Amino acid sequence: MREIEALACKPVALQISLDRPAPEPNDAMRGPENFTRIIAAVPELGGGLDTDLLVTGAVQPLATQAEALAPIVAGRPPGEDGTLGIR
Repeated sequence: MREIEALACKPVALQISLDRPAPEPNDAMRGPENFTRIIAAVPELGGGLDTDLLVTGAVQPLATQAEALAPIVAGRPPGEDGTLGIR
């Protein structure tokens, strides 16, 4: 966490994600102890940093969302997501 403190006054975004709501299936995707490390890190990030929490769940195959978003970004060069307000 000490390494991240240097970023507190810089214009950066940090994303932390879990792929599953339980340790075993999440760690199978992300690696051993990933779930435990993320759960421990989230409260530590709140101290003095501007944090937002986004919780999402997918109940459809990813292809469904990708197909819906594809027309919105069609023809745009990579890195243009900020101008669309997609984060």
